[in-house]
Amino acid sequence: MTPLYVFGPKHATLDQYAASLVFAEFLKEFGANAHAISLTEPSEYIQAVLKKFDLDPLPVKPEIGQEEGRAALIGHTDSQGLPINTILLNQEVQNLTVENPIHFLNVPYDSFGSELLDLYQGRNFTLSKNLGSLLLAGAIDATENYTTAVGGYYDKLYSENLAKAAGLDIDTLAKELEALK
Repeated sequence: MTPLYVFGPKHATLDQYAASLVFAEFLKEFGANAHAISLTEPSEYIQAVLKKFDLDPLPVKPEIGQEEGRAALIGHTDSQGLPINTILLNQEVQNLTVENPIHFLNVPYDSFGSELLDLYQGRNFTLSKNLGSLLLAGAIDATENYTTAVGGYYDKLYSENLAKAAGLDIDTLAKELEALK
């Protein structure tokens, strides 16, 4: 089975990094040979957050386009030379050949985690506490409003659900993440 590499841009944010990891896990649930990777070493901040949730950094593959496979992209359209299978964006995908385009039009997401949760809501996917916590950290990091920790309506809704499932307090986690920067 052809590998499907899931990755964000070269200098991925925590939100994009977390979404890459979780999206790969989702795709595996549906039979894909999915592998989350990073195009560069994660920042010290992302490494500290991964350590906090007892998760390992993604394999770094800067020259992924030289391998056989397809790309599932998080928040960008640079496929590194691989055919594009899926793009997770909060805007319309235009002028691209995409096997499974995912369009989130007119939905005010601030985080890719919220998009993932919306996309897979009701599909009985079980998210581990560590991955749920990382996705929540990405949602918090994707917003500038640390008073409520999350920006838009959907981000707030999904973040509250993630926090409840992971047994975390959103505001406490936001402060802990800020301290790691």
